[in-house]
Amino acid sequence: MSQKSSDEVKALTKADLAAYAAEEYGISLDQRKSVAAMQADFEAATVNIPTPPNGAPGIEPEVTEDNRSDGKPGGGDFAPGISPAVIDEKNPQKTSRPGEPRMWVTIHNGAGPDGENDVFVAVNGRNFVIQREKKVPLPVQHLEVLEHAEETAYRQMEINGKKRRAPFKRRVYNMTVHGPVLE
Repeated sequence: MSQKSSDEVKALTKADLAAYAAEEYGISLDQRKSVAAMQADFEAATVNIPTPPNGAPGIEPEVTEDNRSDGKPGGGDFAPGISPAVIDEKNPQKTSRPGEPRMWVTIHNGAGPDGENDVFVAVNGRNFVIQREKKVPLPVQHLEVLEHAEETAYRQMEINGKKRRAPFKRRVYNMTVHGPVLE
């Protein structure tokens, strides 16, 4: 598909709008809504995408100090084609904004095949990849996401004389919070 102008987007059917949003922008629209509501959702999701001079929405993000893709640790803002930041323990200022509260955190290895993989965390488009078993400075809002991360697991229980699988919630990450980062 090609980029469409605002008027062309307004003329699309529900199915065409959902397909266009998914293919061009990676946006999933709820087709149970009305066409007008879907168009509003689409517009809200694409409002921060730069528009080139021809009027069609663009997909190239503006590269700034916070979302650079030169492989160096940076602010961590994510846009298509830009990698999340890897937190730098030796220079914590590179991964935060001025005045942003941060905490020193160590995420421990877990069980299973993914137990030693790096941890990806995102809040409002700011993404980080955190190495396990390393003390790293992490913005407080990202720490909250990790603290509230749960997964559904199942255990076998006997209910009314029959063995059944019962779901339960468990924390995803075992971590140690060492305290605030002091400048």
